[in-house]
Amino acid sequence: MRFTPLTLIALALPVYVYSFDPPTLPFGWTTWYACVVDNPSRVIVDDVITQSSNNTPAACIEHCDAQLYLWAGVEYSNECHCGIGLQPLGPPPQAPVSECDLPCSGDPNLACGGSWRIQIYLCTGLPRCGA
Repeated sequence: MRFTPLTLIALALPVYVYSFDPPTLPFGWTTWYACVVDNPSRVIVDDVITQSSNNTPAACIEHCDAQLYLWAGVEYSNECHCGIGLQPLGPPPQAPVSECDLPCSGDPNLACGGSWRIQIYLCTGLPRCGA
């Protein structure tokens, strides 16, 4: 078998594929959208944004749940979004999961959205998720 210089270069290049762990969500919460496009008017209704150096999906959900919000989302590594619903103009534009590729500020093994890319979670437990 003969290798050309180009083949040898390709074999020498390291392959970096960052794989994130799946998040463990608090009881009663589920992933509603794995990755969607956010916008300046926000896809979550009455969006309250908190920036945290310890942001993870679970930490964000717990933060939103404590304030009685039913929707939570993580975006841009350190942003936690809480709200009361999704914008009523139909489902938000889906984005490839590979675009929600920023490590969480609170755990680099977990993904926390991207630039204008948000992962959205919903409380499906009744009467309240965290109660």
